[in-house]
Amino acid sequence: MKYEGCLDVEGGDFELKAQPIILRNGDLSFVLKGRDEFGVFRVEGLAAKTEHGFFLASRVPLIYPDYDVSDYEEYATIRFDKITLSVSMKKCSISGVWKQIKGEEWKFDGVIISS
Repeated sequence: MKYEGCLDVEGGDFELKAQPIILRNGDLSFVLKGRDEFGVFRVEGLAAKTEHGFFLASRVPLIYPDYDVSDYEEYATIRFDKITLSVSMKKCSISGVWKQIKGEEWKFDGVIISS
């Protein structure tokens, strides 16, 4: 199933949208788009389900299409802690943690809609 929508980020430090998140057997593929103090960015990848029940994508590069980062790279580790589908499977409640390689960390959550 494929889901899209806005996610709330703890502290409101940046905007984040799922465009889309695709649930598959044993993993979760994602494209997350957002905006922070450097401008528009996106991350995309595949999060594998761990033995602890959450989905994890490590060292995912942040892509800033309007910002020259040729000599600077930024990465995030994204953990999807809880994914709950509605009975109709039209809505997906999601929560997790976004961690920058530099040690900053933000919780995120939201209800995203089947697309």
